[in-house]
Amino acid sequence: MFVCYSPYHRTNSGPPSGVTEADVEADMKIVAAHFTQIRTYGVDAGNQWNADKALKNGIRQMAVGVWVTPSNAPATNEQIDLALSQLDAAAKKYGGFAHLDLVIGNEVDRTDVAVYTPADIQN
Repeated sequence: MFVCYSPYHRTNSGPPSGVTEADVEADMKIVAAHFTQIRTYGVDAGNQWNADKALKNGIRQMAVGVWVTPSNAPATNEQIDLALSQLDAAAKKYGGFAHLDLVIGNEVDRTDVAVYTPADIQN
């Protein structure tokens, strides 16, 4: 069973909102005490430490969320590349993951930050 994780509970506001590496480390220690699988929602703005701290604390199964920028494939691809580089760096430090998924298109049903079409996600 995966647990969903976002570091913004500490500030009660959206990204980047002052989340620190130490915050994510503390959270991952708590999560790892109860779960072996985690699903995250981003790779920047406070989420850049998720893969490193999860693997460091023994969470070896991850579903890493990547945001889509509507009508901007290069920006979306940058997020995918960033996710892959963070996962690779964590694996080199702490050993490999047992299972990885990239979740492309976080919260695409939201309309407060952008309007997504099926083609945005598919592309």
